[in-house]
Amino acid sequence: MFDVKNYEAVGDGVTVDSAAISRAIQACSNSGGGTVVFPAGRYLTGPIQLLSDVTMHLEAGATLIASPHVDDYFEVQAAVESARVGLLYATNAANITISGRGCIDLNGTAFMNMQALHIGRDLDRSYTRQKEDYLPANGDIADGPVDYLDRPGDSLQFLNCTNVALRDITLLNAPDWTVRFGNCDNILV
Repeated sequence: MFDVKNYEAVGDGVTVDSAAISRAIQACSNSGGGTVVFPAGRYLTGPIQLLSDVTMHLEAGATLIASPHVDDYFEVQAAVESARVGLLYATNAANITISGRGCIDLNGTAFMNMQALHIGRDLDRSYTRQKEDYLPANGDIADGPVDYLDRPGDSLQFLNCTNVALRDITLLNAPDWTVRFGNCDNILV
């Protein structure tokens, strides 16, 4: 068991705990695997790489909060050969589990313009019941969809991985796709 607080994670929702969480995951992996435990608290973090043979366990009352700064994600993207990263990512890894009664808040509204409607080229009104009356330019923002800003990639991303499990956790407020399994085998959600 590798408690993130033993690696200097604060869990106050203000302090950025990325480095402490990464140290706990690395220590767990270096020891041959195990469980990285998040006790109750609010852990603000940027992208975290998940490693083989590691279980991330969020206890009840623990919330992992995604950084609201898009630059945090693009800095990591340069080091990863795949698409843009989101909060949690793994590449060419095996035996990864994310579990517990805790929550992962992906902080989606930090990457949205909540004051503007999104009416982009991906919106074809001809497919709606209302046709051209759907989402008029002077429409009510409450009807959504809201406009989005530059944002992170897939929130949880697993590429070329085997034996991945997501159990009992709650995922909230994704800014883009929530979970992506690319070229993975033996997935349990």
